[in-house]
Order: sequence, then structure tokens, then C-alpha cells
Amino acid sequence: MNDKKLLQAIGYRDCPHCGVTKPLNEFSVNGYKNGKPYYSICKLCRNEKRHTRYHSDENYREKQKEANRKYLSKLVETEEHKKARLEKKRIYYQNNLASLKGSNQNGNSNE
Repeated sequence: MNDKKLLQAIGYRDCPHCGVTKPLNEFSVNGYKNGKPYYSICKLCRNEKRHTRYHSDENYREKQKEANRKYLSKLVETEEHKKARLEKKRIYYQNNLASLKGSNQNGNSNE
């Protein structure tokens, strides 16, 4: 068994960027792309590369900002969504009031 496989067997690997042998929890999970469960460079080196690119490449920076805006816009609940969600909840409660009260009287409450 060669050194790389031995290191991986005991939960370590080398980062080619900084050259340090580190435990696997210092490498981000890759989602098994190309059959490799971890990124090849450690989290610290990966973050350093991202930071350098973000501050040196204007196009990349704008692309990242747009991606962040798009992601956050999906998370923010608009007033219309909130009203619709509360209305659905109210209707459900009205339609199931008898069964909800019955389950609480039988000792099936979530408390």
C-alpha cells in the first residue's frame, strides 16, 4: 500500500497547495463528483484562492454578487407569500378544528 492510500485509510491527506498533511475534516466534501469525496485542496487554501480571485477579478466579483442576490431573493418571504401562507393555515385549522380538538382531548397533544 502506498503512502497516499495509507494516509487516506487513517483519515489524512496532503494538500497540494500548501503541502501540509491534514485530517480529512479540513477538506470540503465534494459531493462525489468524479468519484472523489473531498476537494483536493484544504478549506484554508480554497478560501484563500476564492478571496484572492474575488478581490482581483471584477467580472468574478459581479457574478458572485448576482448569484448571492438571486439566492437571497428566494429566501426572503414577501408580504404576499406570508399572507397566502397564513390564509392556508387558517383554512386548514377551520376545516380540521373538530379533529384537532379531539386529538388534544385524547391526550395526543404535542406538549
